[in-house]
Amino acid sequence: MKKLISIVLVFCATVGYAQRDSILKLDEVVVSDSRVKQYAEGYKVTVLQDSIIQRTNESLTSLLAFNSNIYFKENGFGMVSSPAFRGTNAS
Repeated sequence: MKKLISIVLVFCATVGYAQRDSILKLDEVVVSDSRVKQYAEGYKVTVLQDSIIQRTNESLTSLLAFNSNIYFKENGFGMVSSPAFRGTNAS
């Protein structure tokens, strides 16, 4: 009985300590198109509006899959996804 109480107390102390972890706020990441204009002549460039980005709460993969011509091979929700482009082979 003492072992069981000891195990429960250690477990509760561990869970209680884990909940006091502070939240780390990360810096914003900016994806820019500084070279797109130089190298995209003759190609269609799609710009996603802020309202579309804010409305999509799922993942970057689903945002791009529904709003662009890129096909994504998904290995399950929250797992690795890779883009597939027409005319290219597996590398």
